[in-house]
Amino acid sequence: MLPVALIVEGAPPAVDLSAALGYARIAIVGTGLAYVCWFTGLRAMPAGAVSLIGLLNPVVGTALGVAFAHEAFGPAQALGVLLVIGGVVLGQRVARPRKAAPVGPVQPTPERGMTMAR
Repeated sequence: MLPVALIVEGAPPAVDLSAALGYARIAIVGTGLAYVCWFTGLRAMPAGAVSLIGLLNPVVGTALGVAFAHEAFGPAQALGVLLVIGGVVLGQRVARPRKAAPVGPVQPTPERGMTMAR
């Protein structure tokens, strides 16, 4: 793709100090800090929750788009958010463990006697 871009658009513009600082800000804050926060939070969560928490990314993106970019939020988006949140909530429900039969050595009874498996 690089050869096509060079032919069609020409050489890229020179990177000035403002662009370099903007790139550094995105790399450090938008990536580095987010990475640390994400994995710190995941470490404190059970495995079942971690597998479902990624589904909330579109919900957060939609909320940020509405709040900061003044994007439209209509019935279709509301339905999507409700479906995602409902799926995550249902996925978080912990199944009740069943009572297992007690496990232990088999006690000989007069009817059975002691037998060895072959």
